[in-house]
Parts: sequence; structure tokens; C-alpha cells
Amino acid sequence: MTTLTCLELPRSTHTKLVDPRQALQRTRFQRRRGKLFKTQKEYYERINNTPAPLLFDSDVYIRTLILFLPLLVVFNKERIDGTVRRLVAQSVNDEVSIPLQHTPILNYIHHTPLGKIQRNYSSFVSALYGFNETPFKQLMPEIEVPRQIEYNKCIPGKLIVSCLNGKIYLYDLQSNTSTQINSPFNSSPYGICWCSEMSMANNCIIGSDTGKLCYYDFSKGKEPLLTIDNLERITSVHLNCNCSKFITSGFETNVNLFDFETHQLERVYGSLHNENVNVAKFSNTNPFLFTTCSFDSCAAIWDLRTDCSIPVIQYTGETLLVTTIFSENDLNILIAGCDNYVESIDLRAQKGIKMQLERRWDNNSFCRGYYCNGGESVVVSNSHEQTLHIARTYDGKRVIDCHCDNINHQYNFDGIITVRCDPFNDFDFSLVMNNDSLTQLGLFHCQLV
Repeated sequence: MTTLTCLELPRSTHTKLVDPRQALQRTRFQRRRGKLFKTQKEYYERINNTPAPLLFDSDVYIRTLILFLPLLVVFNKERIDGTVRRLVAQSVNDEVSIPLQHTPILNYIHHTPLGKIQRNYSSFVSALYGFNETPFKQLMPEIEVPRQIEYNKCIPGKLIVSCLNGKIYLYDLQSNTSTQINSPFNSSPYGICWCSEMSMANNCIIGSDTGKLCYYDFSKGKEPLLTIDNLERITSVHLNCNCSKFITSGFETNVNLFDFETHQLERVYGSLHNENVNVAKFSNTNPFLFTTCSFDSCAAIWDLRTDCSIPVIQYTGETLLVTTIFSENDLNILIAGCDNYVESIDLRAQKGIKMQLERRWDNNSFCRGYYCNGGESVVVSNSHEQTLHIARTYDGKRVIDCHCDNINHQYNFDGIITVRCDPFNDFDFSLVMNNDSLTQLGLFHCQLV
């Protein structure tokens, strides 16, 4: 039921008011003595003090129903947008003290010895819906317009945050401290990649859509050690598994290959797609294989040992594609496009399993999908939804919908534009929430388990 996007309810057939005291007495009679919950008592006492209890009762149920349907966009032929949802949540919160968050599974986890908990939490985390209070915690509220984030693969809790105004921050989740580093960018650096080698754990490459590429070693200071100008517009940067090469892509159909040690451009692979290459990602185990995706709806696997004129594997999605990434064991790639289209592709059989997400019929809602939980689960965000979806990889079934109710936040957010999985914690995520015009952005952390 929580996946409904449209709902219409008939008007009430009641013709007379219900006596709230009689209703309360009937409820007490039906239950054993002393078994009426405190929240029920408070609810009925609130009804007792209401001039029109039937109207109050119906109104509260309708507004609560809207809260419990996070994907609902049309109710009784009226559109439910972010503003309406916030007003409804605030009104219910002010009028009725009913806890709306249900977390019995988390309580089970917290009271179970660690040795008895399997790695695959999604096998028993069948549903989690947060409404009044959620697992979302805002990070670094003092910074303006955060846009891109990337976890360090070697140091737990360390990540880079880049902003639309070109500023870059190092953030430590464990100590909740941030450090601004010197940035030569005057616009958002979209491409960020940490080194995966422990000996180079503080090394990072950052590229921007103005064609500028910087190499940092934070163990030596906040200044970039090298800056390369006059490149194509960069939206994606990625290092291979042995940190010998890195690739960049952007608002072109080309992919650029660089030598990491010399930082020299080695080769330009042209016309890999018919539209701009949105993302290029290396394999996790093979230093020669990388995957790309584009707005031409195609995802492809390429081999650097060839001239990349023909892809090793090519797969056509149902919509234009926004992201692609390898699984940890490189047996699958995950592609994400528009309107909640996310698919995990088995590279051996070249067959895909679509995540069972509700379609919004909105081609302007862009999704991002990433593997988590050791590749057994997939986390999905949508630029027009305030909900993180967690689905099982092997059958696509959605097991968690985590909704961010931002009535307590300073800004009004409409969706999630960026999400990253914590490499050291299976169900921890950092994400950037946005409004439709991208004038308001906020950095949040979500800890489900």
C-alpha cells in the first residue's frame, strides 16, 4: 500500500456525530482492564475536547494516511507536493501526539547479540518507514550549496564534499569536524575519486565542468599538487583498481585516459556513445575494464587492451541512463536512469533484473543507484523524491523505503540529487537533498542499522 502514487476516497456516509465518550467506553470494554495504550488515551481525550469529533476524526485519518504514503502525488484529484506534505505533517504533529515511526526491526537488531546477526540485513529488514522522526541527520549545515560527495575507501568516516560555488571540504563523520581545502575551482567539481591503495589513502583527484583537473595529497597540505587546465568539461573521474590509470568523462562522447604517476593524457577514446558520457567507472578487480553510460540509453563495458572501437558488452536500458557502476565482484553492473528505472545486469548471461520501484511517469526525475550490503542490496535515490529505496539485488524486490520528513529543517527540499554508500558500514549513506531549482541544497547522513 505504501507504494501508491494516486488515491481517491469516497465521502463519508455518516449522517450524525459519534459520541466520543461512548466510543471511548466501547474501546475500553473491548480491551482487558489496563490495556489501553497511552497514545490511545491521549487521542480519545483530544476527541473529547473537539467540537466536531467526527470531522476531526476523519480529517486526522486522512492527513495521517497522506503521511504514510510517501510516494503519493495525487489525492482525490488534488496534487500532493512537498509543501502540502510538510503542512500536513506539521498539522498532525501539532494536533495529535501519535508516534508515527515504526522501528520494531531496529529494536530487534539492537537487542540481538552481534554473532547472531547475518550480514544480509535485508533478509529480515522487510520494511522501514520513517515519518515524524527519521534516520536522516543534517551534516555541516553551515556550508552553502553542497553538491557532490565521495567517501574515502581506506579511512573510515572520511569524505570530500564539493559545493556549487567551487568550495571543497574534508569532513570526518566520527568527529563531526570539517576542514576547508584550497580550491582553484569557481564552479562545482563534479568528478571526485580517492585512491584505493592504502599507501596513497590521502590522495585524491578532483575535476570540474570547466575542464580543470586537480591532484591532491592531503597528507602534504591543503593545496593541490598539480592542476591541469583546458580539458573537456568533466563530470566523472575514476581510478582503476591498481591506481595506475584514471579516466574522465563529461559533456562529450569521449573518454580520456590518463597515467596516474605522470598525470599525462595518454589517449582519447572518441565516440563511445551517441550522446554525452555521463559516467565512466573502472572495474573493482580488473585494471583494464571500465563501464560507461549515456543519455543514448546504452551502457557498455570497454577493454583498454583494445582500441575501444567495439564494446565488450553493450546493454540498452529503458530510459536515458544517468549512472553505472560495477558490483564488488565485477559479475554485475548497475544502471540507473529516469523515472525510478534501475536495473542490475548479470554480465555472464547479459540479462537484467529491474528494481521494483513505483514509476512516477516523470522523465525529468533522475535516479542514482549503487550497490550496498556487499552487493546484495541496491540503494536508489530520485531527484524528485525525498525517499531512499533499498531493494534486493537478486530479485529486485524493494525492502526498505526511508522517507525524509524535513519539516524541522530550515529549507524545503524536494528530492535527493546525490547519494553515496559508506564503504565501511553496509546501511550508512550520505546524501545531498535539493529543491527543484537547485537553489537550496543540504548534506545529510542516513544510518538505517
